[in-house]
Amino acid sequence: MKRLKNLMQVLVVVVLTTTCEKEKNGDAMYLTTNISEVIIYVAGEGEITIDWGDKTKAQTYTISSFNTDWKSNQSFSRNFSSESIRTIKISGENITHLRCNSQRLTKLDVSNNTKLKYLNCGSNSLNSLNISKNIELVELICLFNPLGDLDVKQNTKLEILSTGACGLENLDVSKNTKLVDLRCGGNFLTSIDLSKNSELTILHINGSPITHLDVTDNAKLIRLRCEDSELSSLNVKGLSNLVHLECGGAMMGADPNYRSNHLTSLDVSGCVSLSYLNCENILLSADALNDLFETLNDNVISDGKELFITGNPGTNDCDKSIAVNKGWNVINRVTSITH
Repeated sequence: MKRLKNLMQVLVVVVLTTTCEKEKNGDAMYLTTNISEVIIYVAGEGEITIDWGDKTKAQTYTISSFNTDWKSNQSFSRNFSSESIRTIKISGENITHLRCNSQRLTKLDVSNNTKLKYLNCGSNSLNSLNISKNIELVELICLFNPLGDLDVKQNTKLEILSTGACGLENLDVSKNTKLVDLRCGGNFLTSIDLSKNSELTILHINGSPITHLDVTDNAKLIRLRCEDSELSSLNVKGLSNLVHLECGGAMMGADPNYRSNHLTSLDVSGCVSLSYLNCENILLSADALNDLFETLNDNVISDGKELFITGNPGTNDCDKSIAVNKGWNVINRVTSITH
């Protein structure tokens, strides 16, 4: 009976210890790095405790809420004696903003930080990122990481998503109906469904092997970059808020066969705010360019209107006066001739 009583006491101690440890670590985030000098930005309310992973005593700091710029009391740095791998533990109940970009992170665990609204972990070496618990996220910047996959279906409050050059083959943003700014260029996307993202004002999908792009449901688009892709069709007709369109670009290297896209026609009818159009190095014949010119707006725009047509099959033979008479500055960078 005495042995049973002792056993029960041991079990109670174990349970209490485990519970306390869980509560203690319940709001902790973990960052694994091998850099010798770390700088991390944290904002929110109250206190945070940072264990730098170097066997020194954890330190407690008071943080403030994020306004428009990072403040000095939101910056935390540490110089280590070597570049050995270590895991930094940051604990705090009310952390809302974390910036840890360019810190050679190999792992990042923010699954306990359910109040996180902003996360910038770009330019690291992360091969995975779980943000399924971070349902308050409004802005996520994770570009230049070898992620391969990113699930944002639980992050329905996202307004800004920057995930360029992450090795993504798929990106499902159908649940992210509040997205305003999406930058996902430099991935392996062959298609993307934007039909649910009616709030989009900025879309960068350049440098992707995408063949078709439908933005007809994105009437609020102001800026669109889709150059250096595999597009054979692009429909931007009626996008009255569109100001900046890049569906072509300057030649990369010295390859005479380089094509920024495979578009043989382009219609910008109804794009009454358009003032910058780059359709360089695609497949527009002289007739196709003339047809494009006919669809250009003739509105007077205070900062002027620029049209880049270098490197198309019809660049030299098209009738540039059609565009010029509508107030456009037509630029052929090869011959350095502007009209």
